[in-house]
Amino acid sequence: MSTPPCSITETGWTQPGGDPCGEDHCQVNRCTNHLTSGLTCPDCLARTRDHLHRIVEAAALMLPEAIHRGINSEAANLAGPAPHPGTTRARWWQARQEASRRATHTNDDGTTYRDPDQFATLCEQLPHDDPHHPYAVLGRWEMTIREDYNNPSPELTITGSAAYLDRMLYRIANDPNQDFPRLERDLRTCARHLDAVLRNDPQIERGAPCHLCAHGDFVKHYTEALGHYGKRDRAGYLLDPEGNRIPADEWRCTNCGATLSDTRYRQVVEASYVATADVLTIPDLATRTGIPSATLRRWASGEWRRGEWVDPALTPVGARNGRKTYRVDDALRLKAARDGKASGSVSTEGVA
Repeated sequence: MSTPPCSITETGWTQPGGDPCGEDHCQVNRCTNHLTSGLTCPDCLARTRDHLHRIVEAAALMLPEAIHRGINSEAANLAGPAPHPGTTRARWWQARQEASRRATHTNDDGTTYRDPDQFATLCEQLPHDDPHHPYAVLGRWEMTIREDYNNPSPELTITGSAAYLDRMLYRIANDPNQDFPRLERDLRTCARHLDAVLRNDPQIERGAPCHLCAHGDFVKHYTEALGHYGKRDRAGYLLDPEGNRIPADEWRCTNCGATLSDTRYRQVVEASYVATADVLTIPDLATRTGIPSATLRRWASGEWRRGEWVDPALTPVGARNGRKTYRVDDALRLKAARDGKASGSVSTEGVA
C-alpha cells in the first residue's frame, strides 16, 4: 500500500499526519516526490523531456493541418513564421521604457517621481511573447540559457533549440540559479496547445447529469476497438481476431461510478427529458400527462361544431425533430378543465 503524499502549507511541507516533513521535495509545482539529491525528481525531468520532444513532433505536423484547415486557422499561425525572440524582447524593453517615461511626473519643486500604479497598469498592457508558438517558446529559452552559461548563439530553429535544451535539461533542472519550474510550465503549455490544435489531446465527451446520485455527470468511455471492422456475432457484438467479444462503449458517472450501455443511456436521457421538459410532442405529452394521444390530437386540431369552426384549444409553440411541440402546462389545464377540477386562462373551446 502506497504512502499518502505530503502537502504544502503556509509553514512548509507537511506529512499526512500533520507533522512537518524534514525531507527535501522536488521544486516543480504540484510535485510531492522526495529527493535524494539535486533539486528536481526524475519523474518531472522525464515529463519535461517528453514535452520537449512532443513540441518538435507536433510542430512538424502543423503544416499539413494548416493546409487542411485554412489560412485563418490557429494551425496556420503555428505553422507560419514567428518573430525572432531577440527582436521581440528588444521591442518589449522599448515599450517598457516608454511606459516608464509616461508614468514619470514632475513635482512643483522640479523633482521627478514615477507613479507605481500607473506604471504597473501600463506594463500589464504590454504585448508578451506568444506562449504557444514553438519557435518563440524554444528560441526564447535557448537564448536565455546560452546567455547564462556563456555559450555561443547560432541561428535559432525549432529542432536546434529543442536539441540544445535537451542536452542542457539535467543541468538546468539542478541549477539553483535557473527557473526550471517555469521552463517545465512553458513547455507543458506549448505542447498541450499544439496537441489541442492537432486534436490529439484527450477529448472528454461529457453527457447528462447522473439520475442516480445527482452529483456527477456521465462521461463516455470508448471500449470498442476504434477502426475495427471485424466480424460480429448474432447479438451484434464486434469480435476480435481470436473470436472474443469486444466490449461495447459505455457511459460512466464521474461521482458514483454507475455504468450504462449506450442504448440504456439514451433511454435514460429521453425519459429524463420527457419528465422535466416544458414543451413536448404529442406522444411524449401522452406519456407525461396520461392523456390519450387521440384526445391531445383532437385538442390540437380545429373542428366544425354545429356549423361553426372552433379553433384548436392546444396550440403549438415550436418543433422537435420535425414534430410540433406543445406546452405541458396547457395540456394539464385543459385536462383539469375537462375533468371539472379547475379553470385556467387557456381557452377551453374544443375541449370535449
